[in-house]
Amino acid sequence: LTLFVFGCLFAIGLYVVLSLAHEQEQASRDEARDLATRTASWFSDALDRALLPVFALSRLVEQLDMFATIPEEIGAAFHTGSLPFLPPEEAGGFMRRNMTGTSCSDAEKIERFNNIAATIKRGAKMEGILVNLQVAPLAVVC
Repeated sequence: LTLFVFGCLFAIGLYVVLSLAHEQEQASRDEARDLATRTASWFSDALDRALLPVFALSRLVEQLDMFATIPEEIGAAFHTGSLPFLPPEEAGGFMRRNMTGTSCSDAEKIERFNNIAATIKRGAKMEGILVNLQVAPLAVVC
């Protein structure tokens, strides 16, 4: 009889411990899932907020005449009449185009673009997230 009572108490105790462990594991999984969902939502919202100013700047630059000629000035890489590449030693080992004398080196246009970009960045309220805005016609960063 003692062995039977011991076996029953042991089985009940084991059942309680396993049930509590399962509940704790499930609670931890639910908490991790909620944290992952909130984090993913935050990144998605931040990306949405960051993309809007980038698209706005892109459309604005396309509409302003002072920036409209930059792609033609640069030209497609390796095509006749396009800007040449800098020698590797001058380009720091990278492939960079020689932008000297183009709109990309025009101080007035650079200042105008920087003012527009700063205004868009301030309006986006994305401090620490949206750090830099650049123009890259034909994949050439001005």
